[in-house]
Parts: sequence; structure tokens; C-alpha cells
Amino acid sequence: MCTDAQRAELTSLRAAKTALLTGKLKTKARYNDKEVTYAPVDLAALNEAIRELESLCPEQNGASRARRHGYVRGTL
Repeated sequence: MCTDAQRAELTSLRAAKTALLTGKLKTKARYNDKEVTYAPVDLAALNEAIRELESLCPEQNGASRARRHGYVRGTL
């Protein structure tokens, strides 16, 4: 389950990634209750942190909860 703090960190990390990809030389983001400074050479670490939080917060990644559909035999 994703906490509000994890959602906020994920948002912060995504904003930092966008800033770096659009030409900013340094940017800060909150991660693991710390403020971390990222530079373009840190994109791999930034992507890994984003993936880690996305796995904890799938709903923040556009995924929805699994839906189960049942049917009664002979009704289709």
C-alpha cells in the first residue's frame, strides 16, 4: 500500500527527472525522508528510485487494482 509520503516523493522525483531532461543542470527532490540533489549523470539512480516507488504505488503509475470477473458456467 502506498502512503501519502511515498506519493509525494514519487511526484517530487518525477518533477526532478523532468527538470533534468529539459536542460536543468541540478535539481532537488525528496527521497527516503532526505532532500537529494540530482544532476544529469544521476538519471540512472533517479530512474531506479522512481521505479521503486512506482512498484509500491501502482495507482500513481496509471495502474488500477486488478478486477476479477466471475461467470456462472453455461451463462455465456
